[in-house]
Amino acid sequence: MQAMQQVLRPAGSVDSYPVDVFQVQTKEELICALEHLRRTKKRFIPIGAQRSFGQHFVPVEGAVGLDVSSLERNVEVLEEGEDGSLWVRAGAGIRFIDLRQQFPEHRVLHPPTTDTITLGGAFAACVHNMSGYFASGIRAFELVLPTGEEVFCSAEVEGVGAELFSIVPGAMGALGVVCSFELLLQPVARDTTWHVHSLYAGPVMADEFYRAVESGFESEKFAEGCGAFMYGNRGWGAVVADEQLPLGSPRQGGQAPLTDDKLDQQAFAQGIANRFPRVAEWIVRKSYSMGAKRWAPWYGAQFFQRGYDRAFDVCSRSGLKYGLARAFGVDGRLPIMHQAWFFPREQLRNFMKTYFEVLDQFPDIESRAEQQDLVLLQPCAYPAHSMGQTSFDLAVVTSSFTIPGSARKLRPQIEEFYRRVSAFSLEKVPGTRVSLCKQVHADSHVLKAMHAPWIELIGGWKKRLDPEDLLCSRHLEDLFGSEGVPEQSIVGDDAL
Repeated sequence: MQAMQQVLRPAGSVDSYPVDVFQVQTKEELICALEHLRRTKKRFIPIGAQRSFGQHFVPVEGAVGLDVSSLERNVEVLEEGEDGSLWVRAGAGIRFIDLRQQFPEHRVLHPPTTDTITLGGAFAACVHNMSGYFASGIRAFELVLPTGEEVFCSAEVEGVGAELFSIVPGAMGALGVVCSFELLLQPVARDTTWHVHSLYAGPVMADEFYRAVESGFESEKFAEGCGAFMYGNRGWGAVVADEQLPLGSPRQGGQAPLTDDKLDQQAFAQGIANRFPRVAEWIVRKSYSMGAKRWAPWYGAQFFQRGYDRAFDVCSRSGLKYGLARAFGVDGRLPIMHQAWFFPREQLRNFMKTYFEVLDQFPDIESRAEQQDLVLLQPCAYPAHSMGQTSFDLAVVTSSFTIPGSARKLRPQIEEFYRRVSAFSLEKVPGTRVSLCKQVHADSHVLKAMHAPWIELIGGWKKRLDPEDLLCSRHLEDLFGSEGVPEQSIVGDDAL
């Protein structure tokens, strides 16, 4: 097999990594590649669409990449329900935008906010939206282990396939490569419209802010989800909730930002907001004053970050507008520091208090705070999710600081801010865990203390399924350490 050198760059990153990469497009090619890597004792990591903000797809020193972004890119209808729903078999290299093009009157359950992510990548990270978990719409998948062995995983089978069905979502690709999924698509009319309600607008630490977040989450009216945008240090925030309207209902208000199909304009606007973060706050303040209501097409509302992935191409164009933007420091890579924390819902006020107390110690970085997001989630059924399997509701806060041009000098301060939030949360906010889906900035002992259950669970399965420890990324190395999976991590028998 012949490897080609590629330069990998995580989303929003100013760092790049030249890596030798093998490309596979079919399950047979994948198995052949794995055999070659085992024979040559070469460590590797699967590489999808490269939309991760962290080092999930960056190989460790001396390892290679295995490009699975085009793996089994086909879709087959398996069965149709009486309500028009479909069960389909979709290859792991299929993107959400591909599903829309093939099934314009169906939707995926709980996708991420951008549609260029592959199904395989979304599943590996156990992504969620404001109303649930993507993995909840999957009833089976085909997994190829690092040894080349194939395992059909489903709750309906017996043995290791049933166990792995619940373990693989959130395992960050540590246990093998998923080739295809049996995926539920729900019927939705092309012209289905959502209303985006502003339930609250004002200071983020006010009691009314928290009550709006809680009531929006609990309301059946807002089954599509509820979340909050927060700006600055204890600054202004908005709580918004999505309502799907009956067909033919009149639209109210203007169209919600970032929900139309003018993706080039969205990409350019996101470039401007990355350079001048207060622009994002200005747009949200203008759009979501207290009690405001805006409409959005369902697809644009679900995937409101579609323009993000196009920013580099758009902002690199020739022309006066784009040249002026670059002259004022707009960087199409949208350089950003981006981290999230999960914790029990009951700890929401405690976490926010701790977060802002730490931010008080870093006054220089507040001007680069693009946005802080808050979402509440139902209990999680997946043991390898960042929060693990829970019987209680969750909260997740995501923090974003932009670092284009001269602002890059603040990167060490922002990293230290994230590390301190993680450390203080471990001490003061019971149950907090750094999200494994974003960038991870935490001292090693803090990260390993937070994720000891994940390390033990996935480490044990990894010893069983990847006994030569060939599959590893820089992200996994941060969790397991450069010495590899801990010896005490044992799950079941050594052999399948």
